[in-house]
Amino acid sequence: MNSLKSRIALSAALLAPVLLGASAPILDGATPIVNGHGEWETPIGTVGVEVSVVELPDGTLNGHGLSYLHTDDGNAWFHFDVTETMFIDGGLAVAGLITETFNTPPHFLGSLTVLIIQDNGSGGASADRALSAAGGPPWLTLAQFLSLVPLPPPEFWFPVANGNFVIH
Repeated sequence: MNSLKSRIALSAALLAPVLLGASAPILDGATPIVNGHGEWETPIGTVGVEVSVVELPDGTLNGHGLSYLHTDDGNAWFHFDVTETMFIDGGLAVAGLITETFNTPPHFLGSLTVLIIQDNGSGGASADRALSAAGGPPWLTLAQFLSLVPLPPPEFWFPVANGNFVIH
């Protein structure tokens, strides 16, 4: 168990400069899209996500994330590279391909993951809300995924605790 916590901590530490929006020469002139982290309770355990995405001057995206699940039966995590974002009614959808996994189903590596975020402001009366899904076919675009998987209204998304997402 301590080994898993150490790996998650190391992964978070390695991603911290990206997730905190630290600038690098290659990202000069980049426009922030979303950054932040949070956890929410689900029927199967606590889900946590860290994500940071910027749009480069040429219009391409640069973004990465880490998603983890804590359950009574163990823990799992995966890293993903963001490939698409889309503003949707009530928030922002972020999609990417899973590039590294620990204790996840075998088909997760290389598959599509989608994160849906509603930013309710920093320190506001209501928490941010979020949904996530992983294991989708890698050839699906974000728009195709959203057309196949109907989203519930934002009031039914999970309330985010222990964090904050900022949609720019």
